[in-house]
Amino acid sequence: MGETGSGKFSLVTEIYHRTSPGGRSLVFDAANISRHSYDDAEEALEATLVPTLYILRNIDELSTDGVERLDTFLIALAESDRPAYVAATLSDANLDSDLPFRDLLTHFQQAVTVPPLRHRIEDLPDLVLRVLTTVAGRRDVSIGPAAMRVITGYTWPRNFRQLEEALKSALLKRPVGEIQPEDLPGYCHNTAHRHLSGMEAMERDVIVKALHAAEGNRVQAAAALGIARSSLYRKLKSFGITTI
Repeated sequence: MGETGSGKFSLVTEIYHRTSPGGRSLVFDAANISRHSYDDAEEALEATLVPTLYILRNIDELSTDGVERLDTFLIALAESDRPAYVAATLSDANLDSDLPFRDLLTHFQQAVTVPPLRHRIEDLPDLVLRVLTTVAGRRDVSIGPAAMRVITGYTWPRNFRQLEEALKSALLKRPVGEIQPEDLPGYCHNTAHRHLSGMEAMERDVIVKALHAAEGNRVQAAAALGIARSSLYRKLKSFGITTI
């Protein structure tokens, strides 16, 4: 579970290939799956003792009919003699909803929440280098210290997807060598004046949600948050929140 682009798919595949070397992973959009999808997948795979990983994306977007089709697919997997792992991705915002996908959760043994990038500031430099290695291929390119400060200071609302896009954009300007701040897209420079800790980032998210719920009304947002209006203004300035 996690926000769009937070790296749910990447995390699942990385763990799988570390624990099951030589295994194969198959990715399905949950909305397009059917019993025939299972048959086609079985025919495409060679006999192996290594469990296959089936990744079902966006199960929270399924209609009632889609849930029934996917349920049939999962039952077929469970009844197969072929060893398999099954993982599904969804937005954590829908977890407490009454959407049809909840009927499928009994097929899964555990849930993992992948935090957004803005809550992983301490990990961000390592994550940036991993993404850069992927998008740059064999090119001799690195992230300069100043560019890394810009990257770690940005909130990345679209998470890994946006980070990957930003690095690809930087590579167009600097295909080799050390990436500098001016190589990064302009939005990366739109950030608060200081880095936020994980707790501060979560507090910032709560404030932004309250402001959205109050349609930008600071008085109503402060009341909903249970803080004084002056305290809210200080936090807005501290977190670099200017418009909602």
